[in-house]
Amino acid sequence: AAYQGENTEDAEEILEMNLSENFPTPDIVYFLDITPEEAKERRANRGGKKEAFDDEENQERIYANYLSVLPEEAIFVDATQNLDTIVSFCLEDINTRM
Repeated sequence: AAYQGENTEDAEEILEMNLSENFPTPDIVYFLDITPEEAKERRANRGGKKEAFDDEENQERIYANYLSVLPEEAIFVDATQNLDTIVSFCLEDINTRM
């Protein structure tokens, strides 16, 4: 929904449509939070060819859409941390919930 919606209202409509079709909802949502500016820097460092959603306008739209459709209980994870720290946090949280 965050990528498909042209704006936050569209993203919300897409989720509502999915729910009306009985799409399953997740038990836990981890949102790897990184601002569009930080993501731009990472894309620049990774090299390779530009992807369809890489431009700043799309990144801002997608980020806003995510923020609008995430459930209240979503767990925000600082995605500027290194990968091992992020994975450890998520695994510890999952283990605690079990």
